[in-house]
Amino acid sequence: MPKLDLVTKKTTWFTKLQEKAVHIDIPLVERINLPEWIAKLLATQQQNADQNTLELISDRVEGNLLAAYQEIQKLALLYPAGKISFEQCRENVSNVACYDIYKLSEAMIGGDTIRFVRIMSNLKNKGTALPLVLWKISDEIRTLLKLKLAVTRQCPISVLLKNYRIWGTRARLIETKLPSLSFAILEESLKDAAQVDKIIKNFPVRHSHGDAWDVLLQLGVRISQERN
Repeated sequence: MPKLDLVTKKTTWFTKLQEKAVHIDIPLVERINLPEWIAKLLATQQQNADQNTLELISDRVEGNLLAAYQEIQKLALLYPAGKISFEQCRENVSNVACYDIYKLSEAMIGGDTIRFVRIMSNLKNKGTALPLVLWKISDEIRTLLKLKLAVTRQCPISVLLKNYRIWGTRARLIETKLPSLSFAILEESLKDAAQVDKIIKNFPVRHSHGDAWDVLLQLGVRISQERN
């Protein structure tokens, strides 16, 4: 099963399931923790790498831990114990990253523009349905707009996040990003998302530049880079 939130873990059906089955909770390795996770695996085979090299490996294996483990094992077969260089990893670590639409919105609100572009390209190349990508980005923008409005009415952000059932990494990213976003940029982005929807449905669109993927990419980059 995918990762469950705290509310789901306390439901009757899940507690009953735990009573009748073996339950093994496997924590997710978030992108921010991935270099450290890789460094520990390298250490088990008496190898190490600098931070830039660990970031390179992380970019190439994110979201695919089984493949990540195999790629790191491959380095042990290719090179002796000691430091693994950036060039060695660039030449031998395959790009096996596997992203989803949730990682895309995470990169957007986290202000990681390079990662956002990389994930968008990955989703497009593997044939992800564009309406699904549009839905997630639009939904994230609407949520940000609602939170922004509530904050201006003096509602504490911690209370809002709890009410919207936003937890963990996403909650931390939104809490950091929200002050830098203006109403204007969020409202403009929603209008652009509506334009993308029209492009997908072959409706007439004014002032459209590029195909739907390109317009959506520009929209996400603008939010990612926004500094109010």
